[in-house]
Amino acid sequence: MNNELLERLEFLFLFSKNRDKLKMIIIGFIIISRIEFLYKHYNIEKRIKEKVKLNNKKLKYIIKQKKKWRIIN
Repeated sequence: MNNELLERLEFLFLFSKNRDKLKMIIIGFIIISRIEFLYKHYNIEKRIKEKVKLNNKKLKYIIKQKKKWRIIN
């Protein structure tokens, strides 16, 4: 989720007269970012499952390593 954009939307929400529209924008932004997050991690898990056939514990460990690698880079 883009924290700078969310902070700007919160700032606008505090000082705006039209709060209902901004509420809808903020909620929509959060929902879209969650969907993107789930989609990315689903695809990572799917690719790993196709390449490596291991038991679930090892698979989860590989997925965690991938997530850490993405956060570092």
